[in-house]
Amino acid sequence: MERPSIAMRPRAYKDGKVYSVLPINGAADLDFTRATSATSFNATRVENDNEIQEVASNTPRLDYSGNGCPSLLLEPESTNLITYSEPTTDENSSGGVTYESFDWGINFSNCVRFGDNLTTGWWYGGTVETGKEYTLSCYVIMDDLSEPVPSPNTSSGDFSVIIGGSLVADINNITVTNVTGNIWRVSAKRIATINLNNNGIAKYENQSAKGFRVVGWQLEELSYATSYIPTSGAIETRVAETLSKDSISDYINSYKGVLYVEIKALDNKSPFKVISISEGGDVNKRITLGFKGDTTAFYYKDSSSNNLILSSTDVFSYNKIAIKYDNQEVKFFLNGELINTDSKQLDIDFNSIHFNAGDTNTESFYGNIKDLRVYTTALTDEELTQLTS
Repeated sequence: MERPSIAMRPRAYKDGKVYSVLPINGAADLDFTRATSATSFNATRVENDNEIQEVASNTPRLDYSGNGCPSLLLEPESTNLITYSEPTTDENSSGGVTYESFDWGINFSNCVRFGDNLTTGWWYGGTVETGKEYTLSCYVIMDDLSEPVPSPNTSSGDFSVIIGGSLVADINNITVTNVTGNIWRVSAKRIATINLNNNGIAKYENQSAKGFRVVGWQLEELSYATSYIPTSGAIETRVAETLSKDSISDYINSYKGVLYVEIKALDNKSPFKVISISEGGDVNKRITLGFKGDTTAFYYKDSSSNNLILSSTDVFSYNKIAIKYDNQEVKFFLNGELINTDSKQLDIDFNSIHFNAGDTNTESFYGNIKDLRVYTTALTDEELTQLTS
């Protein structure tokens, strides 16, 4: 199989500070931007440090979860609406809890401490607005080091998550993820039905007698939790991350070639989340790969025609996706299978790559990217079946 002209695979240098998004051809380095700092867990060096680390602005973040090769993480803009993410005092209201110094071992040194179930305990922060969807997340360690059990009611489990003054009552909207050792990140989402600042955790008398500690409080106007955004007295925003490169016609063949990616999404909501090669970022002259809801999306558009192919898939798992084009047809491959063939010769002068629809503003891709390749030849169907398997 011919070598790709552009190959983006995440790498990390061993000094723990410098990242590199390395293509085979250095002149085609992709440009990464994020105007603010961000945090990452186990993502700033090859050697896992098992702690949340700050990553400087305009520095990519690598995700080592899954015990395999790292992936590049791209996230949208998000604001932590809780003003004290590592609180040592009351923000909105609290009761039946204490504030303690506690070494979490992952770069937190305080906690909100919930005791047994003799009295109801709660801690609330942030404010929500009616009709908007929010996700609340936090880090939890149980006194007995067990996995926490958040409950959709007040009579079972270890505690309940409250958004807008109401319980997150759908268990499918609650997620518990192991961070490291006995530390877990709990997240829950809900559409607020009232403007209220009761957002946090409550432990009721009919729930378990297990005590626990909480830190890293975060409330976002999103349908999922993003990476931790620390606050200390005011809300904080992490801006969106972008990845692109223009003027790379030497590395993209306009007459035949392949665009291949291995990606997974952060959520399964519309709209599109795509990666494109295009003519100068023109949304009317491009081919794209990515996701729309619970489907994989293949799309091309030029001056005379367009075509969209959707195929159901698990967008939260890595998908290997490819578009092959030549002077006769366009073919779409997904996870080892040929999905569709379209008789079409594209009229596009490819010279740019963007992690969006091509115009840098719409259908931005947010998720994890493990591999991206551009080939200047149309690989055989057998090669593409093997590549995407």
